Amino acid sequence: MDRRELILARLPLLAAAATGLKAFRNTNDFSDLARPCIVTLDGDEEAEERDPEARPPNAPRRVVLKAQFVALASGTAAAIGATINGYRAALLKNVVTDATLLTLVMDSAVRQSIRYQGAAMMISSGRTIEAELRLDFTFTYALRFDEL
Repeated sequence: MDRRELILARLPLLAAAATGLKAFRNTNDFSDLARPCIVTLDGDEEAEERDPEARPPNAPRRVVLKAQFVALASGTAAAIGATINGYRAALLKNVVTDATLLTLVMDSAVRQSIRYQGAAMMISSGRTIEAELRLDFTFTYALRFDEL
């Protein structure tokens, strides 16, 4: 059981449930996707440096996994802000409160193991406004080598 994969596989399911939109994973060409939709992107991970070095090499490690949601929408100038912000709010709420995801991260009852890191917005105009909102999250989990 690779917790990294379990976390990352859960994200498109959460995105679809939160927004009611089609959700994709690791699709990097957004031009062909029918909008609105959500794309989840696997990210880097880093072992926490606070783990003591005086432990066996196969001892569990705290790992911080980075992942991103990309909400894609189009609409009128008057409506696109409310539309994309609605997707943002729904994603935030679903991710930080998902019971399954909370079991995969580390000590979720006592530490912020799911962290919203922020968002970046891009808007382009044409006949309709095209919006792309990227939401960054980190997930801290216990990497247990005996579970791989």
